[in-house]
Order: sequence, then C-alpha cells, then structure tokens
Amino acid sequence: MDPQISIMGLKMLTFNSYKLFMAISAAAAMAICYMALIKEKLTVKQAVALTLTIGAGFFLGARLLHYMLNRELYIEKAFKITDISATNFALYGGILGSALLGGLAVIIMRLRLLKIADILVPAICVGIGTMKIGCLFNGCCYGKETELPWGIRFPMGSPAYSYHFKDKAANFTILNIPLESHAVHPTQIYELLAAAAIMLLAVYLNKKSLKDGIVFIACSLAFTIFRTINHGLREFNSAQANYLMWQPRLYLVIMAILSGMLLWIFFSDGIGTKKRA
Repeated sequence: MDPQISIMGLKMLTFNSYKLFMAISAAAAMAICYMALIKEKLTVKQAVALTLTIGAGFFLGARLLHYMLNRELYIEKAFKITDISATNFALYGGILGSALLGGLAVIIMRLRLLKIADILVPAICVGIGTMKIGCLFNGCCYGKETELPWGIRFPMGSPAYSYHFKDKAANFTILNIPLESHAVHPTQIYELLAAAAIMLLAVYLNKKSLKDGIVFIACSLAFTIFRTINHGLREFNSAQANYLMWQPRLYLVIMAILSGMLLWIFFSDGIGTKKRA
C-alpha cells in the first residue's frame, strides 16, 4: 500500500494512487453503464448522452455534498469547490447527483426511470469498489485500531500514519520512529467486499420478473445499512468532525426513504411499477 504507484520504477509513470483509481473507477463505471443501456435497446446517442449525464451528476453531487459537510476545510485550507482534481468527494452526494441529473435525462427521453435505475446498479457497485482500492492504497478512509488478525498497517506518510503519530501525538522518540501506523480495521476492504456482494445480488435479481425499481432500492438500502455499520468502524480526525456527526443521521434518513419507497413499489401498482416481461 503506497500513496504513489510507480510502473517499472519510472518517475514519468508514477501516479497518485487515489487519483489513479478514481479515474479507473469513473471509466469502468461509465463503460458498464453504457453497455447496460445498449443492452436495453437504447440507441447509441441515447446511451452516450445518458452515461455522460450520470457521470457529470456524480462529480457535481459528490463535490457539493463534500463542500456542505466540510465548509471549514474549504476556508482553512483554501480548497476550491470548482477544483477538477479527483479529491474531496462525498459518495452519497455523487449517487444523489447522478440520480437527479440522470433521472431528468431519462424522463426527457421518455424511458422507464426505475427500470434504468435497476440495470445500472452493477455499474455503480463497480465504481464504488474500484474507488475503495484507491482509498486502500492511499491510506485514507481508514478504520479504528483493532487487534483482529486481519487488521492492516499503513506506511509512513499515509493519512492513517499521520493520525496516529501526529494528530494523536502518540509517544515515540527520535531514535524509535515507527515505520507503520497502528493496526486498523480495513474499512476500505469491507466496503469493496460489500460492493461486490451487492453487485452479484443485483445481477441475480435483474434476471427475475420483479417490478421496476425493486432491485435499485433494495440494493441501495442494503448498501446504506452496511455503510452505517462501517461508519462505526471508521476513524475520524478533528477536521472530519462533521462526517462523524452528520453521516449517521443522513444514512438514517436515506434508509427511511428507501424503505418507504420499497414498500410502496412492492405493494402498489403505481406509475413505473409494471412487471418486467
């Protein structure tokens, strides 16, 4: 695990781990999104337009929610909300942004909104899972200290190391400087595995004759429940206090909304809930 990935040891082929996997994540998710839309008989023009709209919605929403939850950081560290670098994103803001812009595009195209949402779940899961690989290499989104055998340690220079030996001012001397962080929960791997499991669930459910929307909402609910649990295993420094306070509340609101939507679709014959042929 290293914040910098070097190919063949060449300086010109050295990349920031987080940014590299963010780019791979976006490319993979959009490619799978495009292929799923083509498989659903959309035209190439429709598939391209919808894929780009969903991608743009993700980055806009992810940055906006991150700004709303961390306005102090943008003031103290001069972060710019218009910065196009692949950092400072909030996952659920991205999902919401994709849903709003993508949903608007689907309505304009007169397609079945909930059916499109169902078939795009695997693309979302691939994007999330790939991003978590970047977090793992970068050492961000790390967990609390643990003595479990699968606890992992991050190298000097990583956010986890900095938290343990700078923010917490752990005791060490100039002659005994640790090379790694304390062992922590591999919360990035937990999330990667959760995304993979939900992707497989979505693929399985999409083959069933379910009402439109059930797959998307059920998978979203399952992932939000997981995120709530995983949030309790995450470590947050003083600059991330808003995450610690607001995210669990946000998850509870999302779970309540998704549960209501799932029950409504399951028990009603409302608009957009036709059974698939």
